[in-house]
Amino acid sequence: MATRKRPVAKLPKEIRRLLRGLKDYTLVVGPIVWQPIDDGGRAYYFMVSGCDRAEGFWSVSVHIGREHDEKMQAAFLAMVIKPGRLIQLFDDELDAVSCCDQLWHCAKMQSIKAHLKAERQANP
Repeated sequence: MATRKRPVAKLPKEIRRLLRGLKDYTLVVGPIVWQPIDDGGRAYYFMVSGCDRAEGFWSVSVHIGREHDEKMQAAFLAMVIKPGRLIQLFDDELDAVSCCDQLWHCAKMQSIKAHLKAERQANP
């Protein structure tokens, strides 16, 4: 009986494109967080941020699914680790955003930081 090979996990196309253009070889990876979904469940994800030569600061969400799964984040990190690339991993969203603000200060970053602070104040 032949065994089926599992497909090799690939980075989403958008993230591969952004990684090719990294300006300073730095990535900031936020913690696994969730947002509510229509059926009462939770959708888990983490944010990845960087800066490229064409677009400047960028931030994308990497969706994990309906369960908190640190293995998915670890698999992502294994795919993006390269010699010379600095990956900063945070366990608090505001710390990750503050790091991004120090690295890539821009209006977009200020908006994200203000939104997160307001969200925290509304939900202590």
